[in-house]
Amino acid sequence: MIEIKKRFFEIGGKPADLQKLPYELYRKRPVQVRAVRMDERFKVETLEGVLWGKAGDWLIIGVKGEAYPCDHEIFKATYTKSVEACMFYVRDDQLNLIRDLNDDLAVHIAKVSGIIAQHTAEINNMLNNIRKQNVQGDNNEKN
Repeated sequence: MIEIKKRFFEIGGKPADLQKLPYELYRKRPVQVRAVRMDERFKVETLEGVLWGKAGDWLIIGVKGEAYPCDHEIFKATYTKSVEACMFYVRDDQLNLIRDLNDDLAVHIAKVSGIIAQHTAEINNMLNNIRKQNVQGDNNEKN
């Protein structure tokens, strides 16, 4: 259960207890936002006015283009990396399969696929360089 911290709260001009309200559970809709973790303190104009973020906080651009800062701990508890952000190295035929999986697992698979693809390309480049050196060495021996 989510702990409700004691805060000043009133209804109709009279003090009220947040603990006693008839709460129901809701889940945030899965919307995609753009976010970047900031290295230094920053100031941004938001829908609620100008707000400050501290170093390590996230700057988020929401679904309607609105900007706002978000504390790092809240960001970690609220957001997960979008599957699409990790899909650069994933083939089209794998995309639907990955999207059907649990989001966290899908992101992990997409990252692993990307790492494998990157290393495969690096290995192929190294092998091509070795082949070129061998061909050059064979040509030098013939001369």
